[in-house]
Amino acid sequence: HQFSKFQFYVRPGISLNSTRIHKQKMMNERRPRFYIESTYRPNNSHQIKGSVAIGNGSIPAQFLSNIERPSNFLFALRGNPNLKRIMNMRSYELTYSAQLKKINMALMAHYDKNTNYPGSYYFAENDMIIQSFESGKASMVRIDPSISYSATKWLRFNLTGKYRHFN
Repeated sequence: HQFSKFQFYVRPGISLNSTRIHKQKMMNERRPRFYIESTYRPNNSHQIKGSVAIGNGSIPAQFLSNIERPSNFLFALRGNPNLKRIMNMRSYELTYSAQLKKINMALMAHYDKNTNYPGSYYFAENDMIIQSFESGKASMVRIDPSISYSATKWLRFNLTGKYRHFN
């Protein structure tokens, strides 16, 4: 919906995740998905936008299989059939942007939080290093500032930055 200075979007949905490994029974799960976005424009030069996304995803089948896949004589990859099959995801974002004559500025802050995330762990077995997976939590913070200056109609200078933190 759009008001004079506000815009507001809501997008609900449902995900159907199906997984079958080898001759095991097909696993079907239905999960809700949700996205909300709101934008506030106090005037033509400034904008603040925020969003929240709630969703899920399937874990790749090779992470769920206990079959060992050697890549060379020292290293092998082995899945974990005890992993949770569905990863839950939450995402939050806030963006501020402004246009002041010949200068455009933006600052975007983003936070992701995942549960049942397939994290790697390593162990030694039979003179080999085995990589396997376990369900855990993961989060990420992103901050992206940018500024640009329009020197002429055909020449623009941009300066951008990126900050990422994974946990």
